[in-house]
Amino acid sequence: MFSKNGVLLGTITTNLLAILTPAWVVTRERSTGLFRTCLDGKCFFIIPSLVPVFARIVALLLLIAAIFQILALILHHAAKHKRWENLANVLIFVSGLCMLTSSVIFTFQILLATPGGVVFPFGYSYALAWTSICLNFWSLAPRHDEIRKT
Repeated sequence: MFSKNGVLLGTITTNLLAILTPAWVVTRERSTGLFRTCLDGKCFFIIPSLVPVFARIVALLLLIAAIFQILALILHHAAKHKRWENLANVLIFVSGLCMLTSSVIFTFQILLATPGGVVFPFGYSYALAWTSICLNFWSLAPRHDEIRKT
């Protein structure tokens, strides 16, 4: 099966890809990410003052989650005592809550910002964010070799 470190590495990778790729919302002529917009195949960074506040919050929460995941990976890898492993699990759980909150904020802001009936399709960056949430919580599940027989 998969190791906890492997699942955490996958979580960190998908989380960072979701932050950096410009495809959170995609239309025919444009795709928009948290920091970049692409029009007709040409991508450019959004001027920081023009980035909506909710996108800044989403990006900040995802970056905090990535930092917590990296710390949890280090703690879990170097855990000699159960308390460090428990601290790593707490960091993983908190990072999952940060990612979940950021994705929910983004979803509701986009759905509330669209005029009546118009639905903007979410892109692959949005799907990567939700995938990293699932991987994050999956890394908390006990493995068959970790379950003690009583």
